[in-house]
Amino acid sequence: MSNWIVPTETDLAGTLSQREIDAFRASPAASMDADPVRALQDQAAGQVRAACRSNGRVKMDASAVSSIPRSCLRAHCAIVAFDVLKRLPTPVGEDRRTAYRDALAFLEKVAAGAITPEGADDEDDTGLAHALPASAEPHVPPRLLD
Repeated sequence: MSNWIVPTETDLAGTLSQREIDAFRASPAASMDADPVRALQDQAAGQVRAACRSNGRVKMDASAVSSIPRSCLRAHCAIVAFDVLKRLPTPVGEDRRTAYRDALAFLEKVAAGAITPEGADDEDDTGLAHALPASAEPHVPPRLLD
């Protein structure tokens, strides 16, 4: 399993309902793109990739321009969800706004090097992706040491 993926509409299922996606596709705001959801996913992937490039320690995946580290998928989906919902004629809920702000804050930390997502071919033996803090030292909360 690769550490980098091209997010799909299925990945959005935990963030957006099919009803919200369908409403967006039917809205006037979506009429200019062949697949408006894919277009927003590609834009969000560009944001994630820009943050990873700015980090300087992330080996980029050159195989697909819309691929992102698995550990950045949640931030990607929160950005896409907000971009979809703000184009609909209903207000965006505070929980979605918070998720969007958290996603942007996460990407700022990635860009600044405080968090370093896995590189394109940095798989461990489990095949799982890991977002690493700037220091490679493991962190154990003090209360767990009691």
